[in-house]
Amino acid sequence: MSSGWSFCDTIKLWKEFINMEEVVYEARLSVIGLIVKLIIDCFLILFCFYGLYLIVKDLITYFSTKLTITNKKLTGKTGFIHKEELDSPLNKISGVKISQGLFGQILNYGNVCITTASSTFIFYQIQDPSRFKNVLNSQIEAYEEGKIDRQAKKMADALK
Repeated sequence: MSSGWSFCDTIKLWKEFINMEEVVYEARLSVIGLIVKLIIDCFLILFCFYGLYLIVKDLITYFSTKLTITNKKLTGKTGFIHKEELDSPLNKISGVKISQGLFGQILNYGNVCITTASSTFIFYQIQDPSRFKNVLNSQIEAYEEGKIDRQAKKMADALK
């Protein structure tokens, strides 16, 4: 009898409870983008084993990439052997850029480039990148407004 909850889900729930942090949006990689890449990779198999390598690489990237916006921070990870991780408070994000090619515009996927105070991260083939950018920008604004409200409350309490 499985309740549907895994140990990882329990840990994630406790982390959110302790930090009073809630997941606002979780980006996914585009399945259509994956299918397009796999079709191209299959054609390459006809010429050499390099296509097989690309198929395995694309599948690992698809299943190991995660990009999450919470009410306090942005987290992202990609890779299996060569991992890259992003964990940045919302107030440290200085820019978000999306790029879409012709197929990306038609099939609604694209690359998201996130610039923080210290580095730049690129996440490829994110499904609905415009929505991701809009949600992230609105969360950054909400975070800044909440920060101003907390400072104003502290000042009001200090003046009492």
